[in-house]
Amino acid sequence: MVDSTVETGITKSLFTSNVRLPVILHVDDDPLVLQATKRYFQQSRYHLLSAQSGYEALCILL
Repeated sequence: MVDSTVETGITKSLFTSNVRLPVILHVDDDPLVLQATKRYFQQSRYHLLSAQSGYEALCILL
């Protein structure tokens, strides 16, 4: 696993293994909702990226 930090301080994980998981980008300004969503998807076959604003989401995507 390789970590790269985005300008806003968000860390996103880039997996270098042959297994590719579907990616979900979840954007919400409520930290409790982000935390609950993260817990929900930890046991799933998805890689969850979270952002607290539209700007942070764009930084993740670009």
